[in-house]
Amino acid sequence: MKIVIQQTNNQLLDVLLPACPEARKIRNPAPMIRPVQQIHRFSEKAQRRFRDKLWRTDFPNESTAALTLNFPPNLGPKDAKALYQKWARKLRLEYPSSFGFYSIEFKRGGSIHYHLVLGFPLKEVDTMIAAIPRLGESWAILSHLAVEKASHGKPVRKLRSWLKYISKIDEQRVVPPLFRNSMTRFWGQIGDPPLLPHQEIEISKDQLLQSRTEIAPIVENQKKRRSRAYAQGIRCSWLPINIKLLPVELALFLARIRSDGDKMQIKPPNPIQGKS
Repeated sequence: MKIVIQQTNNQLLDVLLPACPEARKIRNPAPMIRPVQQIHRFSEKAQRRFRDKLWRTDFPNESTAALTLNFPPNLGPKDAKALYQKWARKLRLEYPSSFGFYSIEFKRGGSIHYHLVLGFPLKEVDTMIAAIPRLGESWAILSHLAVEKASHGKPVRKLRSWLKYISKIDEQRVVPPLFRNSMTRFWGQIGDPPLLPHQEIEISKDQLLQSRTEIAPIVENQKKRRSRAYAQGIRCSWLPINIKLLPVELALFLARIRSDGDKMQIKPPNPIQGKS
């Protein structure tokens, strides 16, 4: 069994614990299968999945670009996505080593725009700088908008700030009623983003099971504390611990405070170097 510790862009560490069915207590029946519902907004669950991808991706500080693509007015989400996919195919053909993500926002009038974070290999800084205006011109041709209104792009100077911005939840992430039947996902992936370094810790099932059964009250208390924090609008997804502990001791500590097959974020005593 392995516990995976993954570096992230937000100066925390993702920790994924292995599943241990022996420690699981089924309290509620499985949820019923519900029909597909309309998408009204960018949900917190979708935001967590999106941010999880962003934080774990290895974006080079010197060769990452921020782009915003504007769409013609009254263009619905499905038509907008089809238009974007045409542009994205050209992007991948011309810059096959690029990677990143996009997210969707609605302006006050209901028109759509996409925010992108686009990474290039560290040795391709000049390629990225030249690509920004070329990609803008390509989008202007497809969208039939003036070049100065079609897109905006520049190199990313503060990576964490831009990643937080494109994954935020506000009034621009509410779907207008006209588009709720045709709304697609609020975010997507470009290429094959590389992950930041991670560490795998071996741990036996007996060690994992013993740690969880001995400290079960701590696990329940942790869940209640997180629930109260979220109810008050406070994020409580990480705990400060000493990363200098031995690997097995660290794994056992994490096993004591988290539930079966869950993931948490831990905050090291010193910020991770290399990302800002």
